[in-house]
Amino acid sequence: MKRILKMTLAILSLSASLFAANPNGATATNTVSGSIALQVSVNTAVRLSFAAGTTAVNGGAACALGGTVTVGGTPSDVSFNLGTVDGLGLSAPTCGGLVAAVAVGGTSATYATSYKITPEWSGFVAAAQANTVLTSAGFTNSTTLTPMEGTTAAGMTAIPTSGTTHAFLSGATGSGVTVERFVGVQVLNNNGGAAVNRFPSRAAAGPFTAGADAALITYTMTLQ
Repeated sequence: MKRILKMTLAILSLSASLFAANPNGATATNTVSGSIALQVSVNTAVRLSFAAGTTAVNGGAACALGGTVTVGGTPSDVSFNLGTVDGLGLSAPTCGGLVAAVAVGGTSATYATSYKITPEWSGFVAAAQANTVLTSAGFTNSTTLTPMEGTTAAGMTAIPTSGTTHAFLSGATGSGVTVERFVGVQVLNNNGGAAVNRFPSRAAAGPFTAGADAALITYTMTLQ
């Protein structure tokens, strides 16, 4: 009698375990249904992507998109290398081109390349707009070189070190829409005894050889 009782308890215990694991059950049928709840927490998201442009500057093809370059201890996400430039506009850059010929007595030469930028956002209201502000600490040789950017090569303006004056707005339908813009450098036609004003006398810094320089341009996109 004791042995039979033990077996019965074991069967009842097993049935109770099955019932706890799956509360949906039925008898006299070969069909049963159940459900689960899938829960997530959704964030808003923003992203900026860069690519090489397609528009030439005075016959100079757009610069290819390069990898990370460390400028002033800060690594960039991507890079563009114009190559050799000068204050008289005589040098042929590796890519991109001279925006306009420099007249005799002209104070500077400006070189540029086209590039593409794609702002993207998700999870915002339909009326959201993206405002992208550009700032730059500038070149090490800031008395000679100025970073420039704009909607056209001829219309580029200097990128400030701070503030919100250099910006462009992406409208409510602009998420994922690629825009072509231009970025470059203005080379002042100056001379002087100080090393900070002369090339290639400046001491090499970081990955750059003497006579080379780079500026880090920061794009800050805000949804509003």
